[in-house]
Amino acid sequence: MSRHECDDTWNLIANADRRVHLAIPEMLDELRSLREEPRAGHAFPFILAAGERCRSAHGEIDVVIERDEDLRRGTVSLPHGYGMRHRGGAPIRPQINRPTHSAHCDSLSRTPYHKYVPVQILAAASPAAT
Repeated sequence: MSRHECDDTWNLIANADRRVHLAIPEMLDELRSLREEPRAGHAFPFILAAGERCRSAHGEIDVVIERDEDLRRGTVSLPHGYGMRHRGGAPIRPQINRPTHSAHCDSLSRTPYHKYVPVQILAAASPAAT
């Protein structure tokens, strides 16, 4: 963070023409690489849109699943906000961040791709979390 007055803002523009350039090379490179994002593969044929057992290359969680014709084919969806703990207790509902690796993220903002996690769906060995 920095501390500046509003009038200082324009002095922070480093471009010789003193204009804000929206064609930022790093962002354009990232946009080009989106076309190269691998599709769900044989090992992880479903996409978890952050939902038996949901396993990714990073982790797994036990969940109750049901088929929903309104979702895109191959999509597994879990609502956000579950998996929280209260006063050191057990997690409330599935911990949906477990299948998401911190390195599977946007390279500029470092925001994890919670809405695009390749997963498998397996029969749970024990009763699924509720």
